Amino acid sequence: MDPREKQELLESLESGRETLLATLDGLSEYLAAQVPEPGRWSVRECVEHLFLVEDYLFAQLTSSKPSDVAVGSRARENSIRKRGADRSNRIEAPEVARPTGRFSTLAEALAAFLARRTQTVHYVQALTEDPRMRTAHHPLIGPANCYEILLIIAIHPHRHVQQIREIHGVVSATR
Repeated sequence: MDPREKQELLESLESGRETLLATLDGLSEYLAAQVPEPGRWSVRECVEHLFLVEDYLFAQLTSSKPSDVAVGSRARENSIRKRGADRSNRIEAPEVARPTGRFSTLAEALAAFLARRTQTVHYVQALTEDPRMRTAHHPLIGPANCYEILLIIAIHPHRHVQQIREIHGVVSATR
């Protein structure tokens, strides 16, 4: 893997982790469990979703298949970078990524996400081959190369940090 791209991925993975931690800092378990309105997720559910997505996509990475030709494109990679954190278009989470209440506290959900993120970082650090030459599946975009999957994993917390800030604003205003 190109060392510059690897470093960018690692920085993006770290940035997502740090931004999430900073956003959650000081948030009470009570507020984290509050649903802002019917049909919307609580902060705890958002963090569970982050864990579920990263866990699912990590499994896709580790079970990916080598390809003779790269799947995806630089244009799609740029689109992921540009639109991945954009919340102006809501995206319905696939069934596999919907929170189920598996964590009884925000602390548990966050610990699970952080543990998975650590494994993802180790995976990227150990990469030597070009992840564009491995194919995986994303539940929304279908076949994707592993570099695209890694970009999605890296940017995903940034999208939901915005959502958490929105939720916290709504919940705080209604208290």
